Amino acid sequence: MKHTHYTSDVCGAPSSSAARQPKRRIASGLSRLTSCRSNPLAHRGARNQCTCTRNLPLVVVTAKMNMQVMVKLSVAASSGKLDLSDCNLTEVPPEVCNIKGLEELSLAGNHLTHLPDDIRKLAYLQKLQLSGNYLESLPDSLCDLTELEGFWAHGNLLRALPDNFGNLNKLHTISLAGNRLGFLPKSISGLINLKDLGLQGNELIEAPAELGALSALKKLTMHGNQLQQVAQEIGQLTNLQELHLQGNLLSELPNELCHLTALGSLSVADNHLQHLPASMAGLVSLKQLWAYGNHLQSLPADILDLPAIRHMWLEGNPLHPQSLVPMLRHLASEHPPDLREIGLDADQVDGIEPRLVEAAQKVSIGTVCGHGIGYFKLHYGEKNHSGFAEDETQGERLLVVAFASAPGLPNWGGLLRKVYDGMAEPAHQCFDTLYVVDPSRSWYHGGDERFDDYYDRLKKVTDKYKRVMMVGDSMGATAALLFCPLATAVQVFSPQVDLTVSSIRPALGTEEMMVMQKRLLSNVKVSSAEITVHVSSWEHDSDQGGLLPKEKVNMHVYSFADHRLAFYLDSINQLEIILKDTIMVQQGFKNPKIAVAA
Repeated sequence: MKHTHYTSDVCGAPSSSAARQPKRRIASGLSRLTSCRSNPLAHRGARNQCTCTRNLPLVVVTAKMNMQVMVKLSVAASSGKLDLSDCNLTEVPPEVCNIKGLEELSLAGNHLTHLPDDIRKLAYLQKLQLSGNYLESLPDSLCDLTELEGFWAHGNLLRALPDNFGNLNKLHTISLAGNRLGFLPKSISGLINLKDLGLQGNELIEAPAELGALSALKKLTMHGNQLQQVAQEIGQLTNLQELHLQGNLLSELPNELCHLTALGSLSVADNHLQHLPASMAGLVSLKQLWAYGNHLQSLPADILDLPAIRHMWLEGNPLHPQSLVPMLRHLASEHPPDLREIGLDADQVDGIEPRLVEAAQKVSIGTVCGHGIGYFKLHYGEKNHSGFAEDETQGERLLVVAFASAPGLPNWGGLLRKVYDGMAEPAHQCFDTLYVVDPSRSWYHGGDERFDDYYDRLKKVTDKYKRVMMVGDSMGATAALLFCPLATAVQVFSPQVDLTVSSIRPALGTEEMMVMQKRLLSNVKVSSAEITVHVSSWEHDSDQGGLLPKEKVNMHVYSFADHRLAFYLDSINQLEIILKDTIMVQQGFKNPKIAVAA
């Protein structure tokens, strides 16, 4: 029998008033309505829950809506803010559009399929949160909200934006991830104050020329689309600091990309690139380059001369030794560039003088496991990597599988290296790490037939180990649960079990999301792994964790009301302890004192 543990803080005692299992609360009366937590307008994936009518049938909600809306409207009229998130709404109450002076409105996490034309009446609206609904289109009247500064509509079913969307020229933040957009309107060039544009996980086939007019843009996220072309006008975005294009179908990049003098992070991983721009000298601010999983045979001659470059990941490319040898010699010289890490794989350095490879500083060499979708890179720990340590006193050799979250980049490397370096005894370092990334933002294809591609590829690696620990956060946590039959231990943080009620979700239909949920729950039930689930007290996350079979998981609920629980635990140095303790237990060492409250 597994247990659910509630904590008043990370290291505090369990709360005596907490129930054993998270429950969805059913409100009665108006007092429950006004107790809904606020902060609906954060543009991260998390959204706060309105517990007023979550479990009531929709017909009951409709019957009571007039009285409830009156209470909320009376507050909104004076505060200028209205939170109707997660209230099971199927339509926007007409009274909402008559609130004079309304500046912030959240309708996130409902069952909306359309917005009323009268939304144009909200002339002073500055922030609009629509994430996690079922909107297939937006009314043209939305474009009359010219005071709008923030717009969040991720996790819907949008196929297009209104033609006049560019009229919203005060917007500085737009989040449209996880929709079904196939193109952008030409008017988007009018968004001259836009700083952050999130378009990941859609069906876009090009990054159009109109994007070049967004002169204030600092972050452009377009990974997990179907991009075949990036317009040369992208070189006009001289304020751009982050550009994410991984997991698309790009075969080339425009040379004008190198005009982005403010660009600090560039990800073009898992595309079909034959080459990078011939000269990258203009990228004077570039610190991080992800280019793994392409078809690169050579690298630009000046790539190591970039003054700010610190990290490059180049694995899974058929790089020719003629391109790598000069770079390795430069790294082995008395005055190497100020790099922290260059990621290469064993196949790339095969045939190159081993002494040169060893002398090259800051080169991280791993093994790319198999071929196909996603990123699978295996890093060996303690030098003997035959599957088990030769000396039995060192414990069993362990494989740690780290699944990346929705941004589609390896995000556990730094922490696991810190865990490795911090082990008290060399015997404790007897573990290897497999980094797995889904750059297409598909939730590891858990809802379709391509899931087997991931599963089979992963199984070929895990079969070589007797003990396998899986770890993941958010989308990566969902992956760890999907693949948990291949593990002996699982540590997950804020997993998404039912994507149909999550604002962070892929552009899938309800049927596919239900297939994923069924597959996940089935795999958890048959798994023999020791599964530990960490969730925040934010109701969305605790409810998601509550969907898991309680007899199969150890649940820890923290008094931290935000989806970014792993980030929080890392900030207070608890995440490292959790991973370190689990690794040592899996290796067969005595169970150290677990730092997490239980």
